[in-house]
Amino acid sequence: MARKPPPKLEPAPVDGPFCRDCGARADINFCPVCSQETRIEMPTVGHFVAEFAEQTLALQGQLWRTLYSLLFKPGQLTLDYVAGRRQRYVRPLRLYLAISISFFAVLGITAGDGSFLPDDLLVDDSAKASNAKEGDAQTDKPASAKPAKSKAADKALVVPKTGDPAVDAEARVEAAAAAIEAAAEAKADAAAAGEEARQEAAAAQKAKAEVEKHPPSTDKGDSSPNFSTGYAKLDARLNERFERLKALPRSEITARVVNAFLNYAPFAMFLLLPLFALFLKIGYLRRGANYAIHLLFAVNYHSFIFFMLLIAQLPLISRFDNLLGLIVPAYLLLSLRRVHGGGWLSTTLFTLLISIVYVVAMSVVMVLFTFLPLALL
Repeated sequence: MARKPPPKLEPAPVDGPFCRDCGARADINFCPVCSQETRIEMPTVGHFVAEFAEQTLALQGQLWRTLYSLLFKPGQLTLDYVAGRRQRYVRPLRLYLAISISFFAVLGITAGDGSFLPDDLLVDDSAKASNAKEGDAQTDKPASAKPAKSKAADKALVVPKTGDPAVDAEARVEAAAAAIEAAAEAKADAAAAGEEARQEAAAAQKAKAEVEKHPPSTDKGDSSPNFSTGYAKLDARLNERFERLKALPRSEITARVVNAFLNYAPFAMFLLLPLFALFLKIGYLRRGANYAIHLLFAVNYHSFIFFMLLIAQLPLISRFDNLLGLIVPAYLLLSLRRVHGGGWLSTTLFTLLISIVYVVAMSVVMVLFTFLPLALL
């Protein structure tokens, strides 16, 4: 077989001012079609370093400019994007994805133990085991008390010998009397225990007869889920999976809930963006703004929320995470005023209304995305 000659490792030759990438005519330093540079030289280490530094500094310039407008000029990113001032900023969807993914990645590290879940899901199995041991110890106490009494009776039968026949005889009489008294007490205790056992058996028989006379309903109440979606097969499957989930140890339930939340919460929040934009569209229906503008506003607003949540994971700032409940609505109020105008009173009332409605909708969606996969998968 003929040996294949090596290719020429040099820039491709061009006849005239044309781009080597797309072939378009390029009379300047960059192609007007694909933006690739037209002056191509052999790559060197210095070229790689300079190219990396140039792109990194350019990206950092865009990033810091974007974050400044996002944090300190509520709503300005939306206005600039609509006005056509876009190249100076990181694009809205890219910014949202970068911040939200960073937040959930950090949350998986800092709260992977489920510290953000309710306390009743965080009961450790070792605590339950210790409680069970304590219960066993308490039930064993009466049983261990009885042998102690029998040991005392045995000691009563031990008669010390002094060598004096009269003293020894008197000691034997006292020991015999003590033994008779101990036997009488043991017989009385046995009779009392037997009477107590007979009473418990009678109570059990009475309870059994009452249950047979009035059988309990099949409804398990609040302790057992009873899904009713209108589809019998789906209801049966949900009930079965939920019962199997409840049978697991608490630590296993916590781990599964945390994994489901971290896996599906990003998708749930991304799907909530169009819903929030729809709420804005309904609220500002008379303004005639395009739905895409409301969606752009929703993306920028959620980028701010995730950035604040990301900052709240820092140790020093986590102490003030309760302030988010005030900062986020205030930011929404200022953003709506900057983008859509309106009076302070009307915008404040609309901010409160949309915040309440959206929190309820978000809670429902997050519960569905967190717990339904546990029952369906």
